[in-house]
Amino acid sequence: MSGIAAVGSIDAGNDFAEALERFNVPGAVFARVEGKRQDIITAGVLNLRTGVPVSYDSLFQIGSITKAYTATLVHQLADEGKLDISDKLYIHLPRFAAVAGERYAEVTIRQLLNHTSGIDGDCFVDTGRGDECVGNFENVAAKLFPLHQPAEMFSYCNTGYVLAGRIVEKITGQYWRDALRMRILQPLDASRTLVLPEAVMRHSFAVGHQGGANGAGMQVIDPLLLPRSNEPAGSTPWSDMAGLLAFARCHWAEGLCAHGNRLISKEAARLMRRWDIDCPSHEPFSAWGPGWALFDWEDRRFFGHDGLTRGQAAFLRIEPDTGLILAMFANGGDMRGLFMEMAGRALGKGSVFAPCHKFPPPSFDGSLEKYVGVYSKFSDALRLALRSEGLHLQVEPRNDPAGIVKPISVMLQAISQTVFVGHITDVSTPVVLNFSSFDPDKRPQRVHMHLRAYGRDGL
Repeated sequence: MSGIAAVGSIDAGNDFAEALERFNVPGAVFARVEGKRQDIITAGVLNLRTGVPVSYDSLFQIGSITKAYTATLVHQLADEGKLDISDKLYIHLPRFAAVAGERYAEVTIRQLLNHTSGIDGDCFVDTGRGDECVGNFENVAAKLFPLHQPAEMFSYCNTGYVLAGRIVEKITGQYWRDALRMRILQPLDASRTLVLPEAVMRHSFAVGHQGGANGAGMQVIDPLLLPRSNEPAGSTPWSDMAGLLAFARCHWAEGLCAHGNRLISKEAARLMRRWDIDCPSHEPFSAWGPGWALFDWEDRRFFGHDGLTRGQAAFLRIEPDTGLILAMFANGGDMRGLFMEMAGRALGKGSVFAPCHKFPPPSFDGSLEKYVGVYSKFSDALRLALRSEGLHLQVEPRNDPAGIVKPISVMLQAISQTVFVGHITDVSTPVVLNFSSFDPDKRPQRVHMHLRAYGRDGL
Protein backbone atom coordinates (compact mmCIF):
# COMPACT_ATOMS: atom_id res chain seq x y z
CA MET A 1 0.00 0.00 0.00
CA SER A 2 1.56 3.26 -1.07
CA GLY A 3 1.18 6.93 -0.30
CA ILE A 4 2.53 7.87 3.13
CA ALA A 5 2.45 11.58 3.91
CA ALA A 6 2.63 13.71 7.03
CA VAL A 7 1.91 17.26 8.09
CA GLY A 8 3.63 17.78 11.43
CA SER A 9 4.93 14.60 13.02
CA ILE A 10 2.92 11.94 14.78
CA ASP A 11 5.25 9.15 15.92
CA ALA A 12 3.71 6.71 13.47
CA GLY A 13 5.33 7.15 10.05
CA ASN A 14 5.50 3.83 8.29
CA ASP A 15 3.60 2.27 11.21
CA PHE A 16 0.42 3.91 9.91
CA ALA A 17 0.76 2.27 6.51
CA GLU A 18 1.52 -1.04 8.21
CA ALA A 19 -1.60 -0.68 10.36
CA LEU A 20 -3.72 -0.04 7.25
CA GLU A 21 -2.44 -3.31 5.83
CA ARG A 22 -3.33 -5.22 9.00
CA PHE A 23 -6.83 -3.75 9.20
CA ASN A 24 -7.41 -4.11 5.44
CA VAL A 25 -8.09 -0.38 5.01
CA PRO A 26 -7.34 1.00 1.51
CA GLY A 27 -6.67 4.58 2.62
CA ALA A 28 -6.93 6.83 5.68
CA VAL A 29 -6.14 10.20 7.25
CA PHE A 30 -5.40 10.49 10.98
CA ALA A 31 -5.09 13.75 12.92
CA ARG A 32 -3.95 14.64 16.42
CA VAL A 33 -4.36 18.24 17.59
CA GLU A 34 -3.39 19.73 20.94
CA GLY A 35 -2.98 23.43 21.49
CA LYS A 36 -1.24 24.99 18.50
CA ARG A 37 0.27 21.71 17.39
CA GLN A 38 -1.53 19.88 14.59
CA ASP A 39 -0.26 16.57 13.21
CA ILE A 40 -1.89 14.89 10.23
CA ILE A 41 -0.69 11.67 8.62
CA THR A 42 -2.03 9.85 5.58
CA ALA A 43 -1.46 6.50 3.95
CA GLY A 44 -2.94 4.37 1.22
CA VAL A 45 -5.17 5.20 -1.72
CA LEU A 46 -8.50 6.93 -2.27
CA ASN A 47 -9.70 4.35 -4.78
CA LEU A 48 -8.29 0.88 -5.38
CA ARG A 49 -9.29 1.12 -9.04
CA THR A 50 -7.33 4.30 -9.71
CA GLY A 51 -4.54 4.04 -7.15
CA VAL A 52 -4.64 7.78 -6.39
CA PRO A 53 -2.87 8.30 -3.03
CA VAL A 54 -4.58 9.88 -0.04
CA SER A 55 -3.44 13.43 0.72
CA TYR A 56 -4.04 15.57 3.80
CA ASP A 57 -6.66 17.63 1.91
CA SER A 58 -8.56 14.69 0.38
CA LEU A 59 -12.31 14.62 0.96
CA PHE A 60 -14.00 11.74 2.78
CA GLN A 61 -17.60 11.25 3.79
CA ILE A 62 -18.14 12.31 7.40
CA GLY A 63 -21.38 10.36 7.83
CA SER A 64 -23.13 10.84 11.14
CA ILE A 65 -20.64 13.41 12.41
CA THR A 66 -23.02 15.59 10.36
CA LYS A 67 -25.52 15.20 13.21
CA ALA A 68 -23.36 17.47 15.37
CA TYR A 69 -23.59 20.12 12.63
CA THR A 70 -27.37 19.75 12.50
CA ALA A 71 -27.56 19.96 16.30
CA THR A 72 -25.43 23.12 16.15
CA LEU A 73 -27.94 24.66 13.72
CA VAL A 74 -30.77 23.81 16.12
CA HIS A 75 -28.94 25.35 19.06
CA GLN A 76 -28.20 28.46 17.00
CA LEU A 77 -31.94 28.90 16.48
CA ALA A 78 -32.48 28.40 20.21
CA ASP A 79 -29.90 31.12 20.89
CA GLU A 80 -31.88 33.39 18.57
CA GLY A 81 -35.12 32.68 20.43
CA LYS A 82 -36.71 30.98 17.42
CA LEU A 83 -37.21 27.67 19.21
CA ASP A 84 -36.65 25.98 22.53
CA ILE A 85 -35.24 22.46 22.52
CA SER A 86 -37.98 21.51 25.00
CA ASP A 87 -40.57 22.38 22.32
CA LYS A 88 -42.78 19.57 21.10
CA LEU A 89 -41.88 18.39 17.61
CA TYR A 90 -45.44 19.02 16.41
CA ILE A 91 -45.20 22.77 17.08
CA HIS A 92 -42.69 23.17 14.27
CA LEU A 93 -43.79 20.39 11.89
CA PRO A 94 -47.59 20.55 11.58
CA ARG A 95 -47.61 18.51 8.36
CA PHE A 96 -45.73 15.72 10.13
CA ALA A 97 -48.23 15.94 13.00
CA ALA A 98 -51.19 15.69 10.63
CA VAL A 99 -49.88 12.44 9.11
CA ALA A 100 -48.56 10.86 12.33
CA GLY A 101 -51.64 11.64 14.44
CA GLU A 102 -51.07 11.17 18.17
CA ARG A 103 -48.17 8.78 17.60
CA TYR A 104 -45.40 11.31 18.30
CA ALA A 105 -47.36 14.07 20.02
CA GLU A 106 -45.11 14.05 23.11
CA VAL A 107 -41.75 13.99 21.31
CA THR A 108 -39.56 17.04 21.94
CA ILE A 109 -36.72 18.51 19.92
CA ARG A 110 -34.29 17.56 22.68
CA GLN A 111 -35.38 13.93 22.33
CA LEU A 112 -34.58 14.11 18.62
CA LEU A 113 -31.09 15.34 19.49
CA ASN A 114 -30.29 12.83 22.26
CA HIS A 115 -31.86 9.81 20.51
CA THR A 116 -34.67 9.16 22.99
CA SER A 117 -37.65 10.04 20.74
CA GLY A 118 -38.65 6.42 20.12
CA ILE A 119 -38.95 7.05 16.37
CA ASP A 120 -37.65 4.17 14.24
CA GLY A 121 -34.24 5.42 13.26
CA ASP A 122 -33.08 3.68 10.08
CA CYS A 123 -35.33 4.67 7.20
CA PHE A 124 -33.22 5.43 4.13
CA VAL A 125 -36.03 5.82 1.63
CA ASP A 126 -34.97 7.88 -1.39
CA THR A 127 -37.12 11.01 -1.72
CA GLY A 128 -35.31 12.48 -4.72
CA ARG A 129 -32.09 14.29 -5.57
CA GLY A 130 -33.55 17.79 -5.42
CA ASP A 131 -33.19 20.17 -2.48
CA GLU A 132 -36.77 19.40 -1.41
CA CYS A 133 -35.63 15.88 -0.42
CA VAL A 134 -35.65 16.62 3.34
CA GLY A 135 -39.13 18.12 3.15
CA ASN A 136 -40.36 15.12 1.17
CA PHE A 137 -39.04 12.83 3.91
CA GLU A 138 -41.51 14.24 6.44
CA ASN A 139 -44.39 12.12 5.15
CA VAL A 140 -42.22 8.99 5.06
CA ALA A 141 -41.04 9.48 8.66
CA ALA A 142 -44.55 10.22 9.93
CA LYS A 143 -45.72 6.77 8.85
CA LEU A 144 -43.06 4.90 10.85
CA PHE A 145 -44.17 3.11 14.00
CA PRO A 146 -42.44 3.96 17.29
CA LEU A 147 -39.93 1.59 18.85
CA HIS A 148 -40.64 2.82 22.40
CA GLN A 149 -42.20 5.69 24.30
CA PRO A 150 -40.43 9.09 24.29
CA ALA A 151 -37.64 9.28 26.91
CA GLU A 152 -38.13 5.59 27.81
CA MET A 153 -34.68 4.58 26.56
CA PHE A 154 -31.87 5.39 24.16
CA SER A 155 -32.12 4.22 20.55
CA TYR A 156 -29.92 5.74 17.88
CA CYS A 157 -32.14 7.60 15.42
CA ASN A 158 -31.14 8.91 12.01
CA THR A 159 -34.79 9.75 11.33
CA GLY A 160 -34.91 12.09 14.31
CA TYR A 161 -32.01 14.11 12.94
CA VAL A 162 -33.64 14.41 9.53
CA LEU A 163 -36.67 15.87 11.33
CA ALA A 164 -34.37 18.22 13.27
CA GLY A 165 -32.94 19.33 9.93
CA ARG A 166 -36.45 19.85 8.63
CA ILE A 167 -37.20 22.11 11.60
CA VAL A 168 -34.12 24.15 10.61
CA GLU A 169 -35.54 24.45 7.10
CA LYS A 170 -38.97 25.55 8.33
CA ILE A 171 -37.61 28.23 10.65
CA THR A 172 -34.84 29.63 8.43
CA GLY A 173 -36.70 29.36 5.13
CA GLN A 174 -33.57 27.75 3.66
CA TYR A 175 -32.87 24.26 2.47
CA TRP A 176 -30.80 22.37 5.04
CA ARG A 177 -27.62 22.38 2.95
CA ASP A 178 -27.88 26.15 2.42
CA ALA A 179 -28.41 26.76 6.14
CA LEU A 180 -25.38 24.56 6.85
CA ARG A 181 -23.20 26.49 4.42
CA MET A 182 -24.27 29.98 5.48
CA ARG A 183 -24.64 29.50 9.22
CA ILE A 184 -21.74 27.10 9.98
CA LEU A 185 -19.32 26.44 7.13
CA GLN A 186 -18.78 30.05 6.04
CA PRO A 187 -18.09 31.32 9.60
CA LEU A 188 -15.64 28.44 10.03
CA ASP A 189 -13.94 29.01 6.66
CA ALA A 190 -14.65 25.34 5.94
CA SER A 191 -15.09 25.71 2.18
CA ARG A 192 -14.14 22.09 1.50
CA THR A 193 -16.94 20.67 3.64
CA LEU A 194 -19.51 19.87 0.95
CA VAL A 195 -22.87 18.18 0.56
CA LEU A 196 -23.46 17.53 -3.14
CA PRO A 197 -21.40 14.94 -5.04
CA GLU A 198 -21.12 17.25 -8.06
CA ALA A 199 -19.26 19.72 -5.81
CA VAL A 200 -17.10 16.96 -4.33
CA MET A 201 -16.01 15.80 -7.80
CA ARG A 202 -13.94 18.97 -8.25
CA HIS A 203 -11.58 17.77 -5.53
CA SER A 204 -9.51 14.75 -4.57
CA PHE A 205 -12.03 12.41 -2.89
CA ALA A 206 -12.28 8.92 -1.47
CA VAL A 207 -14.70 6.16 -2.44
CA GLY A 208 -15.89 3.41 -0.15
CA HIS A 209 -14.77 -0.20 -0.32
CA GLN A 210 -16.04 -3.51 0.96
CA GLY A 211 -14.82 -7.08 1.05
CA GLY A 212 -15.50 -8.87 -2.23
CA ALA A 213 -17.60 -12.01 -2.61
CA ASN A 214 -15.96 -15.39 -2.02
CA GLY A 215 -12.82 -13.87 -0.56
CA ALA A 216 -12.09 -11.70 -3.61
CA GLY A 217 -10.59 -8.94 -1.47
CA MET A 218 -11.51 -5.28 -1.17
CA GLN A 219 -13.58 -3.78 -3.97
CA VAL A 220 -15.10 -0.37 -4.67
CA ILE A 221 -18.60 -0.40 -3.18
CA ASP A 222 -21.64 -0.08 -5.43
CA PRO A 223 -23.72 2.06 -5.14
CA LEU A 224 -21.39 4.64 -3.64
CA LEU A 225 -23.91 7.00 -2.07
CA LEU A 226 -26.82 6.97 0.35
CA PRO A 227 -30.01 8.91 -0.51
CA ARG A 228 -30.10 12.68 -0.03
CA SER A 229 -33.27 12.26 2.07
CA ASN A 230 -31.08 11.67 5.14
CA GLU A 231 -28.65 14.60 4.60
CA PRO A 232 -29.13 16.22 8.03
CA ALA A 233 -28.31 12.83 9.60
CA GLY A 234 -25.17 12.39 7.47
CA SER A 235 -26.00 10.50 4.29
CA THR A 236 -24.11 12.76 1.86
CA PRO A 237 -21.73 15.37 3.44
CA TRP A 238 -17.96 15.21 2.81
CA SER A 239 -15.05 17.12 4.32
CA ASP A 240 -11.32 17.44 4.30
CA MET A 241 -9.60 17.06 7.64
CA ALA A 242 -9.01 20.81 8.01
CA GLY A 243 -12.74 21.52 7.81
CA LEU A 244 -13.60 18.89 10.40
CA LEU A 245 -10.89 20.13 12.75
CA ALA A 246 -12.13 23.71 12.45
CA PHE A 247 -15.57 22.55 13.59
CA ALA A 248 -14.03 20.49 16.41
CA ARG A 249 -11.87 23.38 17.64
CA CYS A 250 -14.89 25.66 17.67
CA HIS A 251 -16.82 23.27 19.90
CA TRP A 252 -13.85 22.77 22.20
CA ALA A 253 -13.70 26.60 22.48
CA GLU A 254 -17.37 26.52 23.53
CA GLY A 255 -18.73 27.98 20.31
CA LEU A 256 -15.97 30.46 19.45
CA CYS A 257 -14.50 30.28 15.92
CA ALA A 258 -10.81 30.77 15.19
CA HIS A 259 -11.46 34.26 13.79
CA GLY A 260 -13.19 35.33 16.99
CA ASN A 261 -16.78 35.17 15.73
CA ARG A 262 -19.21 33.07 17.75
CA LEU A 263 -20.99 30.09 16.17
CA ILE A 264 -23.23 29.35 19.16
CA SER A 265 -23.41 30.60 22.72
CA LYS A 266 -21.13 29.19 25.39
CA GLU A 267 -24.21 27.84 27.18
CA ALA A 268 -25.43 26.03 24.06
CA ALA A 269 -21.99 24.55 23.35
CA ARG A 270 -21.83 23.20 26.89
CA LEU A 271 -25.38 21.88 26.67
CA MET A 272 -24.62 19.91 23.50
CA ARG A 273 -22.06 17.84 25.42
CA ARG A 274 -24.13 17.42 28.60
CA TRP A 275 -24.57 13.82 29.79
CA ASP A 276 -28.30 13.26 29.08
CA ILE A 277 -28.66 9.48 28.87
CA ASP A 278 -26.46 6.41 29.16
CA CYS A 279 -25.90 4.19 26.15
CA PRO A 280 -26.29 0.39 26.35
CA SER A 281 -23.28 -1.22 28.01
CA HIS A 282 -20.08 -2.20 26.20
CA GLU A 283 -20.82 -0.04 23.18
CA PRO A 284 -18.07 2.27 21.82
CA PHE A 285 -20.17 5.17 23.18
CA SER A 286 -20.80 5.82 26.88
CA ALA A 287 -23.66 8.32 26.79
CA TRP A 288 -25.34 11.02 24.73
CA GLY A 289 -26.18 14.68 25.10
CA PRO A 290 -28.41 16.92 22.98
CA GLY A 291 -25.89 17.02 20.15
CA TRP A 292 -22.72 15.09 21.00
CA ALA A 293 -21.84 11.53 21.91
CA LEU A 294 -19.81 11.09 25.11
CA PHE A 295 -16.94 8.70 25.71
CA ASP A 296 -15.54 7.52 29.03
CA TRP A 297 -12.14 6.17 28.07
CA GLU A 298 -10.69 4.75 31.25
CA ASP A 299 -9.49 7.83 33.16
CA ARG A 300 -10.34 10.38 30.43
CA ARG A 301 -13.61 11.77 29.06
CA PHE A 302 -14.22 12.94 25.50
CA PHE A 303 -17.12 14.16 23.42
CA GLY A 304 -17.40 13.58 19.69
CA HIS A 305 -19.14 11.45 17.10
CA ASP A 306 -18.60 8.69 14.57
CA GLY A 307 -19.85 8.49 11.00
CA LEU A 308 -20.44 5.43 8.84
CA THR A 309 -21.62 5.52 5.22
CA ARG A 310 -21.26 3.05 2.38
CA GLY A 311 -17.71 1.76 2.82
CA GLN A 312 -16.39 4.88 4.58
CA ALA A 313 -16.07 5.92 8.21
CA ALA A 314 -15.10 9.03 10.15
CA PHE A 315 -14.20 9.38 13.84
CA LEU A 316 -13.91 12.46 16.06
CA ARG A 317 -12.98 12.76 19.75
CA ILE A 318 -12.49 16.02 21.68
CA GLU A 319 -11.19 16.14 25.25
CA PRO A 320 -12.71 19.25 26.89
CA ASP A 321 -10.16 19.47 29.69
CA THR A 322 -7.07 19.55 27.45
CA GLY A 323 -8.28 20.46 23.96
CA LEU A 324 -6.84 17.21 22.58
CA ILE A 325 -8.60 16.30 19.31
CA LEU A 326 -8.30 12.94 17.60
CA ALA A 327 -9.89 12.40 14.19
CA MET A 328 -9.70 9.90 11.36
CA PHE A 329 -11.18 9.23 7.92
CA ALA A 330 -11.01 5.81 6.25
CA ASN A 331 -12.51 4.07 3.24
CA GLY A 332 -13.04 0.37 3.96
CA GLY A 333 -11.98 -2.62 6.03
CA ASP A 334 -11.86 -2.71 9.83
CA MET A 335 -11.96 1.07 10.15
CA ARG A 336 -12.94 1.23 13.84
CA GLY A 337 -10.14 -1.17 14.71
CA LEU A 338 -7.64 1.07 12.94
CA PHE A 339 -8.94 4.18 14.71
CA MET A 340 -8.81 2.58 18.14
CA GLU A 341 -5.21 1.49 17.56
CA MET A 342 -4.19 4.97 16.45
CA ALA A 343 -6.11 6.58 19.33
CA GLY A 344 -4.37 4.25 21.77
CA ARG A 345 -0.99 5.27 20.41
CA ALA A 346 -1.87 8.96 20.54
CA LEU A 347 -3.00 8.63 24.18
CA GLY A 348 0.04 6.64 25.21
CA LYS A 349 -2.12 3.57 25.88
CA GLY A 350 -0.40 1.34 23.36
CA SER A 351 -1.70 -0.18 20.15
CA VAL A 352 -4.26 -2.45 21.85
CA PHE A 353 -6.84 0.02 23.13
CA ALA A 354 -10.49 -0.98 23.52
CA PRO A 355 -11.84 0.49 26.76
CA CYS A 356 -15.47 -0.42 26.04
CA HIS A 357 -14.81 -4.05 25.24
CA LYS A 358 -13.13 -5.36 28.36
CA PHE A 359 -15.79 -7.84 29.40
CA PRO A 360 -16.03 -9.39 32.87
CA PRO A 361 -15.75 -13.17 33.21
CA PRO A 362 -18.93 -14.81 31.86
CA SER A 363 -21.60 -15.32 34.50
CA PHE A 364 -24.83 -16.76 33.09
CA ASP A 365 -27.19 -19.22 34.73
CA GLY A 366 -30.35 -18.73 32.65
CA SER A 367 -32.01 -20.62 29.84
CA LEU A 368 -30.91 -19.73 26.33
CA GLU A 369 -34.34 -20.73 25.10
CA LYS A 370 -35.78 -17.60 26.75
CA TYR A 371 -33.82 -15.46 24.26
CA VAL A 372 -34.87 -17.29 21.11
CA GLY A 373 -37.09 -15.29 18.76
CA VAL A 374 -37.18 -12.49 16.22
CA TYR A 375 -36.54 -8.88 17.29
CA SER A 376 -37.18 -6.24 14.67
CA LYS A 377 -37.48 -2.64 13.55
CA PHE A 378 -38.17 -1.01 10.17
CA SER A 379 -34.89 -1.74 8.40
CA ASP A 380 -33.93 -5.17 9.70
CA ALA A 381 -34.57 -8.05 12.07
CA LEU A 382 -32.42 -10.03 14.49
CA ARG A 383 -33.20 -13.74 14.41
CA LEU A 384 -31.94 -15.63 17.47
CA ALA A 385 -31.97 -19.41 17.31
CA LEU A 386 -30.56 -22.27 19.36
CA ARG A 387 -27.85 -24.39 17.82
CA SER A 388 -25.80 -27.18 19.30
CA GLU A 389 -23.01 -24.66 20.04
CA GLY A 390 -25.35 -22.17 21.72
CA LEU A 391 -27.29 -19.07 20.69
CA HIS A 392 -26.90 -17.92 17.08
CA LEU A 393 -27.60 -14.44 15.67
CA GLN A 394 -28.70 -13.83 12.09
CA VAL A 395 -29.22 -10.21 10.97
CA GLU A 396 -31.78 -10.02 8.17
CA PRO A 397 -32.38 -6.87 6.08
CA ARG A 398 -36.07 -5.95 5.64
CA ASN A 399 -36.85 -2.44 4.41
CA ASP A 400 -33.35 -1.48 3.37
CA PRO A 401 -33.34 0.04 -0.15
CA ALA A 402 -30.03 1.81 0.52
CA GLY A 403 -28.25 -1.43 1.46
CA ILE A 404 -27.11 -0.06 4.81
CA VAL A 405 -27.78 -3.25 6.82
CA LYS A 406 -24.92 -5.71 6.97
CA PRO A 407 -26.13 -9.33 7.07
CA ILE A 408 -24.42 -10.91 10.07
CA SER A 409 -24.23 -14.56 11.09
CA VAL A 410 -22.42 -15.17 14.38
CA MET A 411 -22.50 -17.34 17.48
CA LEU A 412 -23.06 -15.49 20.74
CA GLN A 413 -21.50 -15.93 24.16
CA ALA A 414 -23.52 -15.03 27.25
CA ILE A 415 -21.53 -12.63 29.46
CA SER A 416 -24.45 -12.08 31.86
CA GLN A 417 -28.24 -12.31 31.88
CA THR A 418 -28.41 -9.13 29.79
CA VAL A 419 -25.20 -9.00 27.71
CA PHE A 420 -24.29 -11.37 24.87
CA VAL A 421 -21.22 -10.99 22.64
CA GLY A 422 -20.27 -12.28 19.21
CA HIS A 423 -16.93 -12.07 17.40
CA ILE A 424 -16.77 -11.78 13.61
CA THR A 425 -13.68 -12.93 11.75
CA ASP A 426 -11.35 -10.04 10.78
CA VAL A 427 -13.42 -7.46 12.70
CA SER A 428 -11.86 -6.24 15.93
CA THR A 429 -15.05 -4.69 17.37
CA PRO A 430 -17.37 -7.35 18.81
CA VAL A 431 -21.11 -7.51 18.22
CA VAL A 432 -22.80 -6.72 21.56
CA LEU A 433 -26.44 -7.46 22.35
CA ASN A 434 -28.01 -5.85 25.43
CA PHE A 435 -31.30 -7.51 26.41
CA SER A 436 -33.92 -5.74 28.53
CA SER A 437 -37.63 -5.52 29.44
CA PHE A 438 -37.84 -9.07 30.81
CA ASP A 439 -41.35 -10.45 31.28
CA PRO A 440 -42.45 -12.56 34.32
CA ASP A 441 -41.14 -15.68 32.53
CA LYS A 442 -37.70 -14.02 32.21
CA ARG A 443 -38.05 -13.62 28.45
CA PRO A 444 -36.48 -10.39 27.13
CA GLN A 445 -38.86 -8.24 25.13
CA ARG A 446 -36.23 -5.85 23.80
CA VAL A 447 -32.63 -5.95 22.68
CA HIS A 448 -30.14 -3.25 21.68
CA MET A 449 -27.52 -3.88 19.00
CA HIS A 450 -25.30 -1.18 17.47
CA LEU A 451 -27.10 1.31 19.75
CA ARG A 452 -30.48 0.48 18.14
CA ALA A 453 -33.52 -0.84 20.03
CA TYR A 454 -35.36 -3.83 18.60
CA GLY A 455 -38.66 -5.16 19.90
CA ARG A 456 -39.51 -8.84 20.06
CA ASP A 457 -42.01 -9.62 17.31
CA GLY A 458 -45.45 -9.85 18.83
CA LEU A 459 -44.58 -7.35 21.60
